[in-house]
Amino acid sequence: MQLVEKPVSEAQGTILDANLLSCAERRVLGAFLRYDRVAEVAEVLYVSPDTVKKHLQRIYRKLRVHSLHRALVVAKELGLQGEEAAYRYTPMGE
Repeated sequence: MQLVEKPVSEAQGTILDANLLSCAERRVLGAFLRYDRVAEVAEVLYVSPDTVKKHLQRIYRKLRVHSLHRALVVAKELGLQGEEAAYRYTPMGE
């Protein structure tokens, strides 16, 4: 048996738009590069944990994944994680 590596978008059989995620969704995803828990991400983004969870649901749906790890991998391959540092300086409401 031979494993064949394919880009994520090919493997999923779809082309994903680089603007697929909103700014808020990219901030949430970027925050998870540094923090492990929803509560921590909510605190640094000045939002409720429920807001973070809703963003994660939308991220999973848009990226067609079922886990945070997979969302981070797909986002990295698509170049959607350029805002890792932005979450620390800008509350999501601004």
